[in-house]
Amino acid sequence: MARRQLLVLGTVIVAVVVTVAFLALTGGEPTASPSASPSASLSPSASVGASASPSSSASASASPSPEAGPLQIEWQAVTGLEPGASVHEVSVIDGRWFALGQVEVEVAIWTSDDGRDWTRAEISGDHPSDELTVAYGLAELDGTLVAIGAFGAIPSDQVAWVTWTSDDDGATWTEHRDAPTPAALQAVVEAGPGLVGAGWDYFGTTPFDSWIATTEDGLAWQRNEAEFTSAEIVSLAVLDERIVAVGSTFVDGGLAGFAAYSDDGGATWTVTVEASGDAETLFEVVATDGGFAAVGGGEASGATAWLSADGAAWEAIPISADAEARGLALVDGGFVAVGNVVGQDIGPGLSWTSLDGRTWEAGTEFAPASVRILGADGNGSTVVAGGLCQSESCDSVLWFGEVSR
Repeated sequence: MARRQLLVLGTVIVAVVVTVAFLALTGGEPTASPSASPSASLSPSASVGASASPSSSASASASPSPEAGPLQIEWQAVTGLEPGASVHEVSVIDGRWFALGQVEVEVAIWTSDDGRDWTRAEISGDHPSDELTVAYGLAELDGTLVAIGAFGAIPSDQVAWVTWTSDDDGATWTEHRDAPTPAALQAVVEAGPGLVGAGWDYFGTTPFDSWIATTEDGLAWQRNEAEFTSAEIVSLAVLDERIVAVGSTFVDGGLAGFAAYSDDGGATWTVTVEASGDAETLFEVVATDGGFAAVGGGEASGATAWLSADGAAWEAIPISADAEARGLALVDGGFVAVGNVVGQDIGPGLSWTSLDGRTWEAGTEFAPASVRILGADGNGSTVVAGGLCQSESCDSVLWFGEVSR
């Protein structure tokens, strides 16, 4: 559910209604960095609300236990999704796959038992022809699936809150627009009292602020007092009692990588700014047995991985120049990152593999230049990745990958 170009609903609306060239980014062909040296660990620098006590700054190590031999991945385009489909997020919950996004201007959620064959779910709601609805993320709470997203009038970039719930494994969904704030959630995770979500106070201007909302049942949400000034949160992850949020923050007219953590269910947060640079963003964070791992990038830094043993101190590891990584999937014994080449109007989709999050194999092209890759999830030896069509038509916006050694 970029997120500078894509998670702001105004950009999504324009991309759906009219074909527009996205922001041109500088660069060339991707180059792998198989022996990149991590930067120094970064310590928390500011707090939101009452300061949470950070864990000791252990050496960052957040990867699954590797086995001998590099990871290999073979990709195959998934066909059968409706024309005009875009996938903003891929999730796997209890062995079942979910792809979230839209078809033209209408919200869409697809489900699959194997990641290859997909069925579009039935979603309640009568949406006017001049309104766009889109789903960004998914979490599960006590057997209920909760999807988060936004709606807005076309061609306005004003976004509003909407969630959907399902009690039948995602076959049918009920829409809810009764929210504690007009702005939409951008990320959600099972944590705290039930679910913890992050949203933006974005109303067409920058910089803007992010905030946290919580729910005990997935239906009634409360916006708490934590606010992140001049920041956008795009992804959340939880390990034990620690919740980590990542995204970007506005610094001196540009963007810098952003991370924060909470140990009290999202009530208070300690903030760490990881890196600065032109359009630098952390796009996704995941929890592993050893801590947290995130991916992102920017025009200056290229695709980058961030590792942390505790969510407080982070190390940045280059993945590839002239690229950006937007999705991160855990597989048996390692990681798969997905993203795009930068330096072209769009750029082909790429994937990189790593056993430990530090040494990354050269990028493999798996998606055409017409698709901006947005998200991925993994399940053992399988990865599914999806993206946004940025041309008049795309043969596929969803890919199935088999991981082996």
